[in-house]
Amino acid sequence: MRRHSVLCAILLAPALASAHGVMTQPTPRPDIGGVQGFKLQPYASARTIANAGCGGGQNNQDPGVQRPVQAYAPGSQVTVQWKLTLPHNDDNLLEGIRVAIHYSATDSFSANILAGGAVGDPPYTKVSAGTPNAQPNSLHTTTVTLPLGKTCDICTLQWMWSAQGDGGSYIGCADISITANGQPPTPLPIPTAGEILPGVPGEVYVASPPYITPPGGGGGGYRAPPPPPVPSEEGGRPPESATACWPTATSRWRQHGRSWRATAHGTARTTRSSAIATATTR
Repeated sequence: MRRHSVLCAILLAPALASAHGVMTQPTPRPDIGGVQGFKLQPYASARTIANAGCGGGQNNQDPGVQRPVQAYAPGSQVTVQWKLTLPHNDDNLLEGIRVAIHYSATDSFSANILAGGAVGDPPYTKVSAGTPNAQPNSLHTTTVTLPLGKTCDICTLQWMWSAQGDGGSYIGCADISITANGQPPTPLPIPTAGEILPGVPGEVYVASPPYITPPGGGGGGYRAPPPPPVPSEEGGRPPESATACWPTATSRWRQHGRSWRATAHGTARTTRSSAIATATTR
């Protein structure tokens, strides 16, 4: 029993202090960010990652531009809602969130920040990601006003939470229409395949390898690595205590030189010898 609990602690400890969040309104791109939100790292690149798109297919499960299901008029107020699946009190209040919009290939998120901001943006008023001591899966909102005089058949509204204490950021995107009368354009626009933003080609989500959410949601989800040779004390499979933590842990261990890497939520590592010694402590 001690073998099991000690190794589980190694695997799960980094997740206990983690924060996670996902955008819920306007209707986000399907599956983007997964169920709990995928942490995009490093934290120092939060603004760069956000300005480049919606987090990428490999890292944020971004499916690319979608056909809009919601339309607004210029100058409209839009309620942006997100869920703090794993709140982190310090990060709720430090930098908070940023809401921005990308109109076209000749435009950018950084030129259309509607609320909040991130380190490196022009001076801004912080918008807290949540209330102090927010509960898991609590919903939070902010209201933004769309710029006057700018319309689009398809444009992308982005929510981003940069969480310094958590060491990363979270991104959600919703593809919307902005028309003079606030009604969907006729005919409805069809997105161009392979675009990460309107008019911007790039990486979109590839279904394999799959994203994994550990039982109980403690790790928030991550992309499992390709099936590797599985290291162990004997060289053939991971310790039984590892698979007891998560039933599919076998597929998530890989050899990295003389180290083992737990890819569940970050970079928890121990040397091979110390991992074995710790796992077998009684």
